[in-house]
Amino acid sequence: MKKIKFLLFVLLALLYVTNASALIKNDTFTRDGNTYMVTKMDEAHDGIPKTYNVAFVSSTNTTVNIPATVMDPNNQYTFNVTAIANNSTVPNATSVTMPNTIVRIEANAFKDGNITSITIPQSVKEIQSGAFGQMSYLTAINVDAANPNFRSDNGVLIEKKDSKEWVAAYPLARPDAEYTVPEGVYGVYTNAFQRASYLTNYFTSFVKGITFNSRVQWLYKCSEP
Repeated sequence: MKKIKFLLFVLLALLYVTNASALIKNDTFTRDGNTYMVTKMDEAHDGIPKTYNVAFVSSTNTTVNIPATVMDPNNQYTFNVTAIANNSTVPNATSVTMPNTIVRIEANAFKDGNITSITIPQSVKEIQSGAFGQMSYLTAINVDAANPNFRSDNGVLIEKKDSKEWVAAYPLARPDAEYTVPEGVYGVYTNAFQRASYLTNYFTSFVKGITFNSRVQWLYKCSEP
């Protein structure tokens, strides 16, 4: 009887420890120098498999390699890394690599680092306005050629939306003083050129849709009334 009681006590203690270390939405944890925030904790139900997702929040690493999946420190859960969180910080970073599981990049991503170029994976579907607005050393935004939603025009981010193309983001440290919007692009997003360190003019003679708000001089002549 004593042995049974002891085993029961051990099982209850293990259950308590497991529950005490369980994660819920908005909790954060750190693994291998990277910090993540839990964004989804859906258990399996009605034939739907379980889904555990996190967003990348920060890193203290110099070379930031964000994995496609990451386990919590207690090795209880395996999370998919699906987003780059708003105001994510990388104060020591000189480079960052994102996995092909990221679907959303939020505003002010990868702040405070020394990153000069970045590559958008094929999986990304949404990049919020101002996503790279705090990357002061950024000279090029590259895009995986297989991404159906975005492309790069020599380092300038172009979004494909509703069968139209828009200039979405201009790298802050791109050294050119002038930029010509490529032919076929429909419009320019608000703040696309905001805080560009060296840009003084951009040119286009064919852009139709304008949502422009920037300090640079804009030279525009529409080809249609």
